[in-house]
Amino acid sequence: MITVKTEGEGEENDINPDQLKISLEFEKRTKPTDSALTELITDKLAWRYREKEEVPKIAEVEPAPEENEEA
Repeated sequence: MITVKTEGEGEENDINPDQLKISLEFEKRTKPTDSALTELITDKLAWRYREKEEVPKIAEVEPAPEENEEA
């Protein structure tokens, strides 16, 4: 059986050095799940319940007195 490579398949083997560098940097970073589990195990994880906010009441503003129109 003969296989023929199309242009799309050949492009997969091309390596972009900038993209490779960035992907390697991201692989070195600690994973968020690992950080979260470490915080949970070492009791560094803190949480709090949301307090109810008191909504300030807006004072009703009386309209300005209208001037009598005397013509």
